[in-house]
Amino acid sequence: VYVRPMESNDFLKITEDMYPDIPKPLLFAMIRFNEEIESQVNVKRLWGRQGSPFEFNLRDIFRWCEAIEHSQMEGDFNIGEFVKLIYADRMRTAEDKNKVYMIYHHIMSEDRLPPEHFILHRPLDLNVYEDSVQLGNASIKCAGRNVADTSMISVPSTQLPVLESIMKCIEMNWMPILVSI
Repeated sequence: VYVRPMESNDFLKITEDMYPDIPKPLLFAMIRFNEEIESQVNVKRLWGRQGSPFEFNLRDIFRWCEAIEHSQMEGDFNIGEFVKLIYADRMRTAEDKNKVYMIYHHIMSEDRLPPEHFILHRPLDLNVYEDSVQLGNASIKCAGRNVADTSMISVPSTQLPVLESIMKCIEMNWMPILVSI
């Protein structure tokens, strides 16, 4: 039995059906980005060798769409918000992480998307409430003890991006992959 590999149009049709609230141009840009990362890392083997093999496939696009729908208001989608979580956080070197961001900017500028749809970084604020902790776009409910006493919380600012990724994985019920650089 021969099954042909899925192409961009296959990915687009599937994601349009699964995530109809995300505009088609954004889905198409996400798919192009995923394909370019796959091509450079796994086909051409230009970078991303440490920690390989990596797979970039429909699962990544589904997670990306799921995170967008879960965390953002309809019609106000910023697809850049989860590039770090879904793609860059897997990379083992700072250089490889930067390559992810460079490819992302290249694809977004080629597709001429309005800048508000592809912002990558924003300030991270850590907010502690009676029943939850929020960091960036991640929020976790806390059971039991009142966590609003912030005098016990000390997180170095350099660790906030990593903590946000871990919290988002927990919030989305995804298994986090811990990588050190």
